[in-house]
Amino acid sequence: MPITITARQREALYVQVLDHLSGIGDLWLAIDAGDYEHADVLGHAFVDDLRLLLDDLGWPDQEELPPDAKVELTLPPGDLRRVIERLRDEATELFADTILFPADEKGILRRTALAAEACGRVLLALDRQEPDR
Repeated sequence: MPITITARQREALYVQVLDHLSGIGDLWLAIDAGDYEHADVLGHAFVDDLRLLLDDLGWPDQEELPPDAKVELTLPPGDLRRVIERLRDEATELFADTILFPADEKGILRRTALAAEACGRVLLALDRQEPDR
């Protein structure tokens, strides 16, 4: 059974993935510092982000979707679980950091909560597909 999220959840995950990808320069810094273990972790996380973006989330201008439209996630379950767990953890951390921000930052809070909700939905669907986990 395919795993789907709503178009609104897709947008929230898209923004979160782009936010993470904005740190791709850290990969070069780790390599330059000779910290290849950290570079390996970063490199794999960026690859996961790019695969999710290019294979499933797409670019916003590709197709205008109604907010309740379904978006199918097609990454293999293990890869999808890895990237979604990381995105969930990042969303949880950002949510905790943002909750004390002034009212004009509440849009970030709403988007982050939606991303965390999407991650939870995907992980629950993966758990249902892999009952031994």
